Amino acid sequence: MSKYSEYKFGDSRNICIIQPHEGAVSKVEDDYIEFDSKKLISREIQKFSDSLIKSLNDFVVEFFTNDLLSIASKDRVFLKRDDNHDHGTVISIYGGKISNSIFSTILSATKYFCRSVISQMEIDADYSDSLSDDHRELLDLAISRYRSSCAGKRIKDPFTVSFPAEKSDNGIVFQGNFDEPLLAEQTTMIMKGLARPNGFLIDSNIVSLTPLDDNNIPTDNPINFIIKRIDMIRQTNDAISQGKLLEFKGVQTVDTAKNKKQYHLTDLTLTDASYDLF
Repeated sequence: MSKYSEYKFGDSRNICIIQPHEGAVSKVEDDYIEFDSKKLISREIQKFSDSLIKSLNDFVVEFFTNDLLSIASKDRVFLKRDDNHDHGTVISIYGGKISNSIFSTILSATKYFCRSVISQMEIDADYSDSLSDDHRELLDLAISRYRSSCAGKRIKDPFTVSFPAEKSDNGIVFQGNFDEPLLAEQTTMIMKGLARPNGFLIDSNIVSLTPLDDNNIPTDNPINFIIKRIDMIRQTNDAISQGKLLEFKGVQTVDTAKNKKQYHLTDLTLTDASYDLF
């Protein structure tokens, strides 16, 4: 039996719309609509939708237990095209009293899930501000499972996730390929400690850190870490702007096919400890 229930009483608010890039409707008349049923249903989009809904239901059960909320989907065919999207899946929250603060947190969780899955890093994204470490920790488990299941695969049916509550939002685009799996690499070292931030490359999903030695002195070995979580960019930016040290955890891996070392950051936390910029 599922640990969450479907509540269809009280309020309902739309969180996001998943819209395939390829249309399915061929003709709209006064008394009927013609469509291609093969294009109307995408297994790839269904998998993403199911995973997102399960993650959000786990989220509301964990953090909003007493509010009697549930997340569900409904499919729509749009009589008026919106940027060439003629159909899609609407993800909504139901039940109880949905306050603006609750809705804002669930919206932030949805964006965090979507952007982390496709690795669309944005330094000015503010949706993670309303998420606590516990929020992100729960979501990261679901994100990791989904990324592993899709790692390296081509997105056969490209789609966009848009957020109707935000008129200025352009949506999150899923196209191309999902990130390559980490499983092809062999972990050779686990790393952790304090580090001084050097900078980041958003396009490459890289954060550069200089670890401190046992005497809290920066080493001469800056390391470029590959990141998989959006908030790590923000943490690095905050550390640079505030002149603070970062506490990090990561792994060194070796690509057995290319015999190439890589470094992956698994956790990053802003500390209160200052560092000398000069």
